[in-house]
Amino acid sequence: MFNMRIDIVRKEMERRFREIEEAQDNSGVTEKQAPEFIYFLLTNEITKPFIIDLARYFDKFKMTERYNQIKSVITSSIINLYHLMENAKIVVDGKFDQKFQDHFKSFRNLFNYIDLPKIQERPLSSERFLDGLREIEKHFDRLICDASNLSGIFGNLNSIFQNAKDWNYTYDISKYKAEYDKLDKCIGEMKAYLRTKYQYEGAEATIYLLSIFFKSQYTYLVDLKPEEFGERVANESEESTLWRERNDPNTRKYTKQLYHAVDNYLSTSKSKNALIERLITYCTWIKRDSIKELKGKQKEQKISQIVEEFIFNYGYFPLVNFKMGKSIPDILSVGGIGWQDSVLIELKQCIGKKYPDAQLPKDIGQAQAYLTQVKGVNPDVADVVYLLVFYDGDEGLIYNESDNSPKDVIVEFIYVGDKSPSKLKYRPLTI
Repeated sequence: MFNMRIDIVRKEMERRFREIEEAQDNSGVTEKQAPEFIYFLLTNEITKPFIIDLARYFDKFKMTERYNQIKSVITSSIINLYHLMENAKIVVDGKFDQKFQDHFKSFRNLFNYIDLPKIQERPLSSERFLDGLREIEKHFDRLICDASNLSGIFGNLNSIFQNAKDWNYTYDISKYKAEYDKLDKCIGEMKAYLRTKYQYEGAEATIYLLSIFFKSQYTYLVDLKPEEFGERVANESEESTLWRERNDPNTRKYTKQLYHAVDNYLSTSKSKNALIERLITYCTWIKRDSIKELKGKQKEQKISQIVEEFIFNYGYFPLVNFKMGKSIPDILSVGGIGWQDSVLIELKQCIGKKYPDAQLPKDIGQAQAYLTQVKGVNPDVADVVYLLVFYDGDEGLIYNESDNSPKDVIVEFIYVGDKSPSKLKYRPLTI
């Protein structure tokens, strides 16, 4: 793993992307250039966290409240439709009635991600399809690794009930319509999250390209496994075969999507947050001894120099103690391509003394004032200001955001004392 400046990363990524765009042979793109592109993104600390985060989009969505709400409606509706089939004698003792057995002998294997016996059989028997419906809640999380599975199940259920109507089976059409409408709406929303949204944000492209990467020789050059990128990547990598993808024009399309997603990341708050996270680690573990030994009134200025050096090495160009009207913000760092990349930092330190509760609102207010003045000069300069508070002692500080917390000030307390994190008693601060 190696470190690069953000401007160098952007230039190198663009060079590799152009090679893919200009290549004549799709198989060469798939076998060598696309894996090389992913390898580059995974072997520098600026883009690696973003790629991992994109790949885990599916897993993160499954942890949301909205996912559980949609899941609850879909699974209950499928179970209700199953019971409706039982009441109408479409299904008897867990099997289709004879007329349906003759017509629906098998289904496309929609349950290929769930743990049913001999699940790799193709096609899926009608009995096993009904087994999957009955246990839909148990298998739902794995089932939707492929969003098209939901559409397939929905389509099969609709076909079953339409045939039942034609064959004069009696069922409550109003109940069927109510469950149909709920399923239709929720499956559409689920697909929007699982397909449309992650396609737009670049996660779909990431998963596709990683599945190729882990079938290439480049996988041996990184200490990473498919499962570390989430369930979707693990499944796609297991099922994907490189020969199948060789002449697939989607490789270029997905590379373009990922290129634009990463390029956007490098100039947005996500990249800036990654910069600040690395800065905190740098100050806490690498420069802690240097910071805690600072004496006199120049502590904040010397801490500022450490911060300036770090962000310069990361590819930003710090403007230090620049004057804006009557105010002098601490650090405004400009990225490699323009003002939209800039990072505004306000430094505070309480090394050798206690940080009082009443000080936090004052520091946040000052940071906000600087941000307002900077945006007044140029609205593209910064969307947020990072308030970095360096402290030591025997007490840890935690910033608890509340409904009253300003969204444009990101507060980070950076401990540079002698205690290990497990030995600190933490004091929460909020406004």
